[in-house]
Amino acid sequence: MKDKRRIINMLRNPDEKTLERLSSEYPQAEQSQKDKMYEKVKERMNSNDNVFTDEVSGVERYTRRHLWKKIPAAVMSIALVGGAIGGSAIMLKNNRSTMPSSEVSEETSTEITEETTTINDNETTANSVIDETNAEQSIDQSGVTKELIFSICENCMTKNFDKISYSYEYRSYYETGYHMEENNEVYVNNTQDTAIRKVNGGYYRGDGSVVYNSNYIEYFHHNDAAGISEPDTNELGNKKEFYTFQNEELNFKICDFKVDGKNLLENLDNWDITGFEEYLGRKCAVINGTTDIKIPYESISDEEENFDICTCEFTIMIDYETGIWMKSDIKEKNYGSAHYTFTITDIALEDDAKPLPMSKEEFKQAALNDCVKRVCVENEEDYIIEPVDESDLAFLN
Repeated sequence: MKDKRRIINMLRNPDEKTLERLSSEYPQAEQSQKDKMYEKVKERMNSNDNVFTDEVSGVERYTRRHLWKKIPAAVMSIALVGGAIGGSAIMLKNNRSTMPSSEVSEETSTEITEETTTINDNETTANSVIDETNAEQSIDQSGVTKELIFSICENCMTKNFDKISYSYEYRSYYETGYHMEENNEVYVNNTQDTAIRKVNGGYYRGDGSVVYNSNYIEYFHHNDAAGISEPDTNELGNKKEFYTFQNEELNFKICDFKVDGKNLLENLDNWDITGFEEYLGRKCAVINGTTDIKIPYESISDEEENFDICTCEFTIMIDYETGIWMKSDIKEKNYGSAHYTFTITDIALEDDAKPLPMSKEEFKQAALNDCVKRVCVENEEDYIIEPVDESDLAFLN
């Protein structure tokens, strides 16, 4: 055994002297000798006892050409599990000379199995999360009843939130051609008992001419409020009008203010929940119905209540988690055939709510520098115009 190793080592790493000696002792065969050796090989290959011609059944025969056809498929298979065995491949590369092939095969197989199990577990977990999410959504919607909609809509006030900001469009159209358009914004911070309401719009004739403009900003603090309005005429010169009023509480009803939500929805038999939609990130119920509402008018007697009955068809989208009236389309079938639309265009709650667009100090300075006020005299039939002073803004201190 040692002699064989010595010979192999000598042949693998021969020096010049060894090469010269071997060349002289074992010269290259002549062509005639090569031909004889070739003939003997051919006879051996054609003989019946050729061990290489034994037939083996059940085994696919491979040629070099067939083998190369198999390689692309093998490469694709390797690519599919590349992420699973990438670490093993690097380890094999770094330890090729020392790691036994049996250990490599077994460890690689184990890692592939573990990774495949992890992938399957992750897929199962993901599917479970999807199923749970769908189940929760289904439960939420199944719990949305008419009674819930009526209750939360009736009680949906800005006081229910620490902070809320929203913008909305209001439109009303009448058979005479007159119509009202407003684009409004509301900002409420109940932690500081402060709110701002901005109104931009007006009332217009059928030909588009202005009956009056309605552009003002109002600042609320506790139970007091003040507003700054841009007048339609020049009777105040280049000044804006300042006014004050009192509030029972700092609170706004979030619905179409022209048609009271309680009157419209109080008869549960007159409307149905017809679907669910997501709007501005809020989960909403869509309701459709027809109902009669009372429209009071001034009575001759204080003891007698007079009202007209108006039949309305309506579609309303209500956030069924908060009761916020997100959209509405209401049509009168009689009593003037008016058409009212209300659409919240932006809304944010709590920490996501937008801050008030004007501070107390900024409102004060605008009132003192840019405004005048009307002061009634002679039994409030006439008025005089006076500048705004600090006392008018004391409620903001």
